[in-house]
Amino acid sequence: MREIKQTSIHIKDSPLLRGELFWCRPSGRRLCIGHAGEFANLELIEKLSSTNDQFIQEVLIDEERVSQVIDHFNELKSANLEDVKMRYRNLILVDFYRVLKGEQKSSTLDFLFICYEVFNDLVIDEKDIEDEFIRTNAMTLKKAQVSASIVIYMALVSGYCDFNFLKEVYNTIILTYYSYVSRYDHIVDEYSRSDKNIVHQEYLKGLSSRFFELDYGLSDDISSIWSQVHHKVFKLDLEFNASDLESIFKSILQTVKEYRYIDEIMTQESSR
Repeated sequence: MREIKQTSIHIKDSPLLRGELFWCRPSGRRLCIGHAGEFANLELIEKLSSTNDQFIQEVLIDEERVSQVIDHFNELKSANLEDVKMRYRNLILVDFYRVLKGEQKSSTLDFLFICYEVFNDLVIDEKDIEDEFIRTNAMTLKKAQVSASIVIYMALVSGYCDFNFLKEVYNTIILTYYSYVSRYDHIVDEYSRSDKNIVHQEYLKGLSSRFFELDYGLSDDISSIWSQVHHKVFKLDLEFNASDLESIFKSILQTVKEYRYIDEIMTQESSR
């Protein structure tokens, strides 16, 4: 674990927290204001920074591993030949399986950071959707990111190697949830507070693969995976953690483990 000193500008530029976030009081004492895998409370950050613009993150993710897998994704992005795409896809999935099998000590939260760094692109017509989503309903954004990240890995397992397609899938998922949140802003203001929010929570849980197919024309297998992941993620409590994510990754993986690509991936692992 390492500590990094940050200002409010640094946090706003990268609001997905890599570890515990602390605000440094003028007295020197620390106040914990966020946890790994959450989005920073930007309104609180702005308010606190007016008194003392000094924050510290205790980084919990495996930065070396995350950087390595991001490099593999970037190589996948630049690859033109199919066999080269498959090579980097397999390298990404070898890492994925090692973690899920417990052979490599790491947090499944790493998957979120990898996909966030590689695919996140939520600026439309110069409007920062991510910033608005965080301010409106950060918890739904967190669950949307979990859904999107799992679907990306399951898409890779299923044989999808086109980087632009993967990026479109990732951001389509995020924007779909955002579209529902923005339509129901009078409800989501109360989302994380009490029993009054059951209607909205049930509405989000009830999103169907049929909606995804009609609105975005995604292939049946991708929308089916998305639907499975969606229902599992939105059944989680508000304060879910890395072990919850790991159980979802593993349960979804069971549905695709018979794909013919598994032997190919394991062959590449044994040759390393």
